[in-house]
Amino acid sequence: YSCTDQPLTVEPQDYVFITVKDDDLENACRQTGNMIGKDTVLIAATNGIPPWFPCSHPKVMSYLTGENRRRFEAFRQNIDAQALIGSVIQRVVIPEKNSPIVSVRCLGGSGLLAGELDHSISDRLKRLQAAISAPGCELTLTGNIHREIWRELAVNVFFNPVSSFGLKADEIALLHRSVLAGDARVEEVLNVGEALGVISREELLAIGNG
Repeated sequence: YSCTDQPLTVEPQDYVFITVKDDDLENACRQTGNMIGKDTVLIAATNGIPPWFPCSHPKVMSYLTGENRRRFEAFRQNIDAQALIGSVIQRVVIPEKNSPIVSVRCLGGSGLLAGELDHSISDRLKRLQAAISAPGCELTLTGNIHREIWRELAVNVFFNPVSSFGLKADEIALLHRSVLAGDARVEEVLNVGEALGVISREELLAIGNG
């Protein structure tokens, strides 16, 4: 494999993965330069709600204001949304205790989940899955990437506040139901997701109660 710290000098690629934090996505997109050709597929796997989220979702677009609108417009200036495939990292890991090296153990999750912004299961999406599966990796396809990203947000809001306590999954779920029920942050995720038509309240509550 070839490596470079000068991405602007790289010629067009078949696939480009951007896996930076959401706050760095805008800058990373500026550096893709010549890597994005007319047939390049760009896979963006970031945390949070990425700036491309309003793409192919008119209702979300209608609510964009202020800094969120600016970030979306800046992203659109640097990246052709037609090249983009949305993605979510779905992997649960914990640090290995008493390990002589820094290591983690996988508890679950398929790894990478990806979907077209228009929610189609396209031929290029299937080709991407085949390319990633060839060396033994996993890629799950989704017909609604917006819903999956909102589900990931819900999981973080529901469980992150108590996940550092070292509890088992069923204990975390019980604590969620008894302590976090009615939490303002949880209610905001539920209400906004449903108002935007991204996901139903029932689907989100199923995550929190599972």
